Amino acid sequence: MKKIALALSALCVFAFQLNAQNSSESGRFRVGPVLDMNISTTNLSASHAPVVGFNAGALVSYGLGSGMYLQSGLLFAQKGVKWTYDGDYCYPGYIDLPINFGYEYAFNENISIFAEAGIYAGVGVSGKYRDGDGYRWDYWDITFLDGGKPNRFEFGIGLHAGVEVLRGLQVRLGYNIGLTKMASSSN
Repeated sequence: MKKIALALSALCVFAFQLNAQNSSESGRFRVGPVLDMNISTTNLSASHAPVVGFNAGALVSYGLGSGMYLQSGLLFAQKGVKWTYDGDYCYPGYIDLPINFGYEYAFNENISIFAEAGIYAGVGVSGKYRDGDGYRWDYWDITFLDGGKPNRFEFGIGLHAGVEVLRGLQVRLGYNIGLTKMASSSN
């Protein structure tokens, strides 16, 4: 149950959209910065714990009309995993490109709710691996016991929902599901 609760709270985003226009109005562009916290988990068979990271970047929305919009952007996403049996952990960092289709329902000029679904692709650009004894390596230079290496590219799907208040401040909750393996390793 704890894992499910952590997974559901995997992404808490506070985003301020710079343009005060309704993002779902046809032909309207909005650009805004994003800073959020994420909680990364894996489906590894070994004992592991969630790792707290962050995302930072910018999103662009284009209104399609009738409450619908298309959203994309670039985000630096820090992800990771910690193995509880030996204290090893890794923090790979990715540049993610999300592409989401969304729907916004405005209650009035100041309050609306929204939901988004889409895909994302990422490329690994930074990262550290630290073992339980304190030794550190560049994550992308690691070779696992079976000869596997970390995958520098990732792909996944995402679902997000939230509330927008005061024509721009958003609080959102989301869940991204990676569809690629963290590493080309049998472990």
